[in-house]
Amino acid sequence: MEALDEILKSDGIDGVFLGPSDLAADMGHIGQAGAAEVKETVLGAIRKIVTAGKAGGILTLDPQTQTACRDLGATFIATEIDVTLFVRNIREAAKGAGERLQNGAAPR
Repeated sequence: MEALDEILKSDGIDGVFLGPSDLAADMGHIGQAGAAEVKETVLGAIRKIVTAGKAGGILTLDPQTQTACRDLGATFIATEIDVTLFVRNIREAAKGAGERLQNGAAPR
């Protein structure tokens, strides 16, 4: 973040992508990408990036942060992570199987 202004002035840089989880860890908030200080820093960075005429991007699972970044002009927003999608679907499948087996439902 300290070098963001210099990065934005660099020729050949068309966009800057932020990773709030990595930033949170660097800021001493490991595992807390939603910490107020982190969100404030992310939103401030998106503002700077867009104001500089560059494409701003972010990866966040938080819908409020996704919307806030979109509203600030972020042009690429990653909203899911493959591992979290995989885990969520496996858990749903296991829950469904457990319910079917406990209730004596016929297999599909």
